[in-house]
Amino acid sequence: MSLIGKIKVSGLVIFLILNSGKIAAQETIDFEQFLHDLLPLEDERAENLDFYDQLLLIYQNPIDLNKAGSKELEQLYLLSQAQIQNIINYRLEFGNFLSLYELQAVPSIEPELIDKLKYFVEVKSTNVDGRNFAKRLKTSDRHYFLSRIERQIETSEGYRKTEEKQGFLGDPNKYLMRYRIARYGDYSMGFTFENDAGEEFKLDPARKQMGFDYASAHLYRENIGLMSKIALGDYRLQFGQGLIFASGFGSGKSAQTILSTKRISTGISPYSSVMESGFQRGIAGSFLINKILISPFYSRQNIDASIFESDSFNTSQITSISTSGIHNTETYYTRRKTSLEQVFGCNMSWTKKSSQLALTYAQQIFEHNYKSQELLRNKYKFNGRINHNIGIDYDINFLNMNLFGESAISSSGGIALVQGLITALNSSTDLAFHFRHFDKNFHTIRGSTFSEGTHPINESGFYSGISKKFGRNWKLNGYYDLFSFPWISYLAKAPSKGNELLLRLERRISRNSSIYLQYKTEKKEINAHSDKTAKLFERNNSEWILQLTQSLNEFISLRTRIQKKQIITLDRSEGAAFTQDLRLEYKRLRTDFRIAIFNSSDYQSRMYVLEKDVLYSLSAPAYFGKGIRNYILIKYKAGNKFDLWFKWARTLRNDVESIGTGLDRTEGNRRNTLKFQLIAKL
Repeated sequence: MSLIGKIKVSGLVIFLILNSGKIAAQETIDFEQFLHDLLPLEDERAENLDFYDQLLLIYQNPIDLNKAGSKELEQLYLLSQAQIQNIINYRLEFGNFLSLYELQAVPSIEPELIDKLKYFVEVKSTNVDGRNFAKRLKTSDRHYFLSRIERQIETSEGYRKTEEKQGFLGDPNKYLMRYRIARYGDYSMGFTFENDAGEEFKLDPARKQMGFDYASAHLYRENIGLMSKIALGDYRLQFGQGLIFASGFGSGKSAQTILSTKRISTGISPYSSVMESGFQRGIAGSFLINKILISPFYSRQNIDASIFESDSFNTSQITSISTSGIHNTETYYTRRKTSLEQVFGCNMSWTKKSSQLALTYAQQIFEHNYKSQELLRNKYKFNGRINHNIGIDYDINFLNMNLFGESAISSSGGIALVQGLITALNSSTDLAFHFRHFDKNFHTIRGSTFSEGTHPINESGFYSGISKKFGRNWKLNGYYDLFSFPWISYLAKAPSKGNELLLRLERRISRNSSIYLQYKTEKKEINAHSDKTAKLFERNNSEWILQLTQSLNEFISLRTRIQKKQIITLDRSEGAAFTQDLRLEYKRLRTDFRIAIFNSSDYQSRMYVLEKDVLYSLSAPAYFGKGIRNYILIKYKAGNKFDLWFKWARTLRNDVESIGTGLDRTEGNRRNTLKFQLIAKL
């Protein structure tokens, strides 16, 4: 580059940095809403909380823009492949970024995008920190203690115990305590304790309980000696497209129609979530030999399982495995930590520039023989004590195209295959294509990939997605997914098929306001509830959403949402909801309000609407029946060291005299919950 060129670039950089305040002053996005927009809509799966936790981890430990490769930037689900390549090319040509707002000089990076990126990336000093570990430990990026208590005000039937009637084992409070100290790219240490409502605080070494029902801890270091990573205690594994190991980085089908199709291979990372399954407990590490990154791992933990004891054959076998982590009744508690599970293996990956090729081997060993319930739909599910997976994955970047995929086989001989393509036709149009096929007898160990079902088994599908900008203010996102299930499934007693279409048109009215209209329809073959035969009927599930978001000034913002849902099979079920959100901010106080009015025929036409919640918590209650849902959420910054949170939420049903069923049932048509949280920054 010529001297004149360098002077021009330096002048541009200085100008952008001096004017960066204009961008920061016009902030239009709050962090929680950004996360909510990435999650699959009207979905209550536990994976959503895992995904939420993962993005929170990045938020608390921002990525260094001067060191980030394509994989780190892909984790943000904000940047297209073309934008990522432009950032890397700019850095190679002009050197390290001096400020986050220098991104304005990168082609295709607009100020509105920088408004979102600033939550998750930062420009750090390029100087190497040569201090010893003890001194670096004193200057952590994140060091905090969290305490939370949550309680339902109304008394459920499970707490009205008598000598004749069993109920919940513990009190109605839900407790959470978490401590963590971390420094980006260096270390993370912490512990988490939790008791769900109704769970008992007790010492029971036979059930591996030493006080709280759930306890988790981890020690994690990077770049220590020959090891690039080492993890002790609880940790996550994410390799390839998630056919064998997945750790939550993947938002599923949603209005983010392009980037959501791909899983990011993050390798080994620390685990501190309150989800009580899906992680590893033991030791793992990564080290580099001749440009090959080798990552061995070993996990040993007791899992929740129903054990059948056969007196005649003097044997024990697992009949079912539970992943909910709920142990609030005697029945649930007897399944707690009853069987030992061991998982071990290794991943080897070779990386050149921005492309990668990797091989994964893993073996899973149960203490007891696993025997699936004898139902026809379980004919091809896993049975036995030992399962192993072998897989190969690739990720290739070429020009404006990103090719990725993974193939795996389990010990049963079942095969799973994922192939994807993301490409930018031009600066305003992105396309995604995704093919998947999972044999009915493929048995994953910890897999969760982009699919219609929850796990990669018994499914084939082809997905096409588009994201198109029209000028600076209009954007159209859409996808069409065609899928089939070669064997019977939970809702279909015969092989079935279906398709799904989503269209979302969004307009940015101004820097501080936007509106979108979304239409989603899914057609799927299922059995009628009353039909005992294998005859299939088409279920047509359609939904409209209209949402307006606006910031009136730096203190007040509004969000209005209208939602309508219709399900047609042999009969018709309909629902509609109106929600109005208000946020008020002044100095150290932030308050969120919501009122939602809903009316649905029955539970079948329920609607899930994400709520604001205290940090590290995700709430998406189901709206069904006739009623009102409202809440108030308050955050107060008590100085620089303490954040206080309070949430009160109420559901009022006009069509019932009690809410819930079984032990969860409460008298009356109201249900109130309170939640308090304290975060101390140490």
